[in-house]
Amino acid sequence: MGEVRVVVFRELMRGEVPSTKYVTHGIYYYPAKFIPQVVRYAIVNYSGVGGWVEDPFAGSGTTCVESLLTGRNCLAMDINPLTEFLVRVKTLALPIGVRDARREVRRALDKAMSYGGEPFRPDWGRALYWYREDVFEELCRLWGFVHSIREEYVRLILSVGLLKVSRRFSFTDDQIPKLYRSKVKAERIKELLSGDWRGRMRRMFRSEALKAFKKVAKLNKLMKGREWPEVRVVTGVDAASTDPPIRADLVITSPPYLIAHEYFRSTKLELYWLGYSEKEVKKLARKEIPYNKPPKTAIKSRTYLEYRDKVAAKKPHLLRYYDTYFHTILTALQRHSPRKGGVMTVFIGPATLAGIPIPVHDIIREQFEANGYEHIETLIDAIAARKIFTGRKNNNPNGITHEYLLIMRAS
Repeated sequence: MGEVRVVVFRELMRGEVPSTKYVTHGIYYYPAKFIPQVVRYAIVNYSGVGGWVEDPFAGSGTTCVESLLTGRNCLAMDINPLTEFLVRVKTLALPIGVRDARREVRRALDKAMSYGGEPFRPDWGRALYWYREDVFEELCRLWGFVHSIREEYVRLILSVGLLKVSRRFSFTDDQIPKLYRSKVKAERIKELLSGDWRGRMRRMFRSEALKAFKKVAKLNKLMKGREWPEVRVVTGVDAASTDPPIRADLVITSPPYLIAHEYFRSTKLELYWLGYSEKEVKKLARKEIPYNKPPKTAIKSRTYLEYRDKVAAKKPHLLRYYDTYFHTILTALQRHSPRKGGVMTVFIGPATLAGIPIPVHDIIREQFEANGYEHIETLIDAIAARKIFTGRKNNNPNGITHEYLLIMRAS
């Protein structure tokens, strides 16, 4: 077994990655985002310039941005089509100079405010549950203009701004990822919609779109004079059932957590406004853990069997979640293995099921060692400030206080 070390990735990579939101990383919210310091560490230590990096659970596209900045090609795959939108805008190469592009974005925003053409109405049966009717109609008008924009870079940047507006002016709580109506948000909406709310909405739209452009412009300035690596995105597919179109030199990914993995519940609003139908979203959501039926894989980890017995003894009805999760994750990681001699890096936190802490990283490591992989090292990111899923009434009220970067070489 390889070395196990405790590190703080934000400190370890401070010289190369100044913050978690630099360039385009913080352009839009996505639940449980991969921090760029971890990705940068794996890329610079286990891949070469001009090679391929893959992330089969690409999420918000962090791996693509870091690959771009370090001169690697990137393959991003994810079941959620929002990933494609995020990757496209976060790795956007402006077709004209920054000044001219800014001028075009401002011109488009001016046109949006007075647009009187065909509105865009999302295929969303419960839209009026989440919006006051006059607010919904104004958003439909603005989205009608955005969807009519032919220049892709302008459409993408304005979409970021309008998505933020669409969430802020909805009844869904701003602090909870999934769609959820709360008393707190009801009070905020009451205040937000007082007086000239249309003027307030339009000012926010303009401000957020220009903030998004500023981030894209920063990326383009960093990439000026350099060759842009290739970025491929494949979405709407289940990684456990789909082979990658290429074999990468490095696979770097952060799989869904054992319980907190229903990302469609967090991104439905965005998908509907971007043009996806309820039928499409529901069809894809059924492929998410724990609703999917993953291919069965031979699980060779002793730790998997040990903890399965513990879960069965305490809460047998949760075995379905336990089995579905590990069959999905292990099958997906095995299908997306790097080329021979390449490196697989998995960033994962411990999870609690039935009140039992499950060492997910040990189960993954044992499975890959049984399949002939060499365990190089495991780094424990022990930063105390990055606690997630805290403050809930559950069996893990303290959240996840540390995570593991598991590094293995394919034989």
